[in-house]
Amino acid sequence: MAVTIRDVSRIPVGGSCSFVLPDGRAAFAVRTERGFVAYRNECPHWNVDLDMGLGDFVDPRSGRIGCRNHGAEFEIDTGLCVLGPCAGQRLAPLEAHLEADALHVTDASERAPNAP
Repeated sequence: MAVTIRDVSRIPVGGSCSFVLPDGRAAFAVRTERGFVAYRNECPHWNVDLDMGLGDFVDPRSGRIGCRNHGAEFEIDTGLCVLGPCAGQRLAPLEAHLEADALHVTDASERAPNAP
């Protein structure tokens, strides 16, 4: 099941928005030059929210997704941790599809094994 986020044109490049997946887990999307990427809002180090509930995910100093809990930094496009205690691990990606001014986000890990 997908989550739809409307009016995404208001989000600037490098900006982000948070939302809740149908299973109740927190997630977020970041606008890039090429569109949007989306991830679960869970640090692979401790499984805690990256933003500590503040709704701000991109560190303006580094230009990376930051974990406010222990300073880890993640590449926006890949979710790869490049700095911090979880270096080499990745954020859990979500599928993001832009249609007009709406972003449709799906957690591909919850699909049935043979589903398209």
